[in-house]
Amino acid sequence: MDDVLEELLQHREPEALQQCLRKALSSSLHPLGKLLRTLMLTFQATYAGTGANKHLQGLAREEVKQHAQELWAAYRGLLQVALQRKGQAPEAEEDTETR
Repeated sequence: MDDVLEELLQHREPEALQQCLRKALSSSLHPLGKLLRTLMLTFQATYAGTGANKHLQGLAREEVKQHAQELWAAYRGLLQVALQRKGQAPEAEEDTETR
C-alpha cells in the first residue's frame, strides 16, 4: 500500500497523472487495469445491443460517468492519505468537474 501511496505523490501533475493512468489502465496486471476490464465486461453484458434499445444508451452514459466520478473520488481520497502520511498539508478541494 505504501508503494501505491508513494506513486500517487509522484504523479500529482495532470500530465504525469494522465500518463500514469494510461499505463495502469492498459495493463491487465495492474489493479486499475483489472478493474477497468471487469467494468467493461459488466458494461458489455448489461448494455449489449443498445442500438436496438435507444433508451438504454442514456443509462449507459450515466453509468460510465458515475464510475468515473467514483474513481476520481477514490484517487483524491488516497492522495489525501498519502499527503498526511508524509506530513504534508492536504490539498485544498478543487472542483471535481475540472479533471
